[in-house]
Amino acid sequence: MQKALELLTSVPKRADDAIFIKNILSYPGDANRLGRIYRHDLFQVWEGDGDAEERYLFLFKNKLMITTRDDRADPATYTHYATIRLDKYTIRQYTIDEDAIVLKPNEAGLPTFRIRAKDLLGQEFIRKAWLKDLTEMQETMVVEQETATEAITTTDFEMRTTDVSEYTSTSRKSSLMNGPDEGPPRKKIKSPPVISPTGSSTSLYSGGSSIDWTTTGTTLEMQGTRVTRTQYGFRTLQESSAKMCLKVTGYPLPEITWYKEDQLLKEDDRHTFYADEDGFFAMTVDPVQVEDTGRYTCVATNEYGQASTSAFFRVLKVEKEAAPPAFTTTLKDQECKEGEVVSFECDVEGWPEPELVWLVDDQPLRPSHDFRLEYDGQNAKLEIRDAQPDDSGTYAVKITNEYGVTETKA
Repeated sequence: MQKALELLTSVPKRADDAIFIKNILSYPGDANRLGRIYRHDLFQVWEGDGDAEERYLFLFKNKLMITTRDDRADPATYTHYATIRLDKYTIRQYTIDEDAIVLKPNEAGLPTFRIRAKDLLGQEFIRKAWLKDLTEMQETMVVEQETATEAITTTDFEMRTTDVSEYTSTSRKSSLMNGPDEGPPRKKIKSPPVISPTGSSTSLYSGGSSIDWTTTGTTLEMQGTRVTRTQYGFRTLQESSAKMCLKVTGYPLPEITWYKEDQLLKEDDRHTFYADEDGFFAMTVDPVQVEDTGRYTCVATNEYGQASTSAFFRVLKVEKEAAPPAFTTTLKDQECKEGEVVSFECDVEGWPEPELVWLVDDQPLRPSHDFRLEYDGQNAKLEIRDAQPDDSGTYAVKITNEYGVTETKA
């Protein structure tokens, strides 16, 4: 009797879900495959450092969809903005705003989100309900992943088909490895995009930079005869050539779009795109000009999700006399409360343009979503978001070129 009652009460809920899903626009896939809507509410959403935007959020199983609602239509429509996988984020209550929830990415290339219910009277209830469902869903995902791993271990050669898998012809490379008589074609699991370095990062060394690859905080690589990497990104000289490259996995193979400072890039006389069936993508800029300086972003999209990565690229024009590095302004001591944003800043000069490294207690600082570094060749800035007690310490900037080295501390 209880099961029958639950079934009857779920019918209106499913009907409402169908109406919502029918009116979700611009979703890069079949929205009907998303399944049940667990929660939906109107929120204020902050993405990274941006201002608050009014967004309508839907919680599906293991996914959070961000949309823009248009009430002018009847019923309202919801234009898809982004869908994030919950296993890619750490979710918690915001430290300095108890009615807000923070979603921090677990890997580079993903944005940080902060959300707060638009309904002022119901903010506390909505926050508690969403936080409960989000954390429970993440815990369930962990258990399911562990169970799946155990199942794969105990059934190494068992072939299973599901509603998210299909057989595809093997590539020439895989057939050479497996031989022609080793069974049916390999099964490919449909999955969202994942971005990783191409594995050719050693070719990036050309200017003697000693900074480890991981300190750049990006999976977007840059190559070229005069390209060097720095703690804040990459740099090269005008009139040289540069190639930005990355490896993308996911099935179906994601489509790639390139942006410079949020402006979509297209192929032209200086910009050439490359892609192959193994998921290697690249963009070549030749010749490089000073105006090519900026933040470049690559977005990978298929019907199951989206991933992005970005890196700052600076182009130098050689027209100055040689000079040792020096500070025209130095770092100042800073104090702040827990959860606030604090920044350090200094100005430098010297030629060739000094290589700049941030240090914390004499250790190189690794950029992350909480530690943002900027350097344009003259001004260097460190911004610490959501500052915590363990972020306290001595911060230093060390600048170096072939004519000398100096540093400033705070």
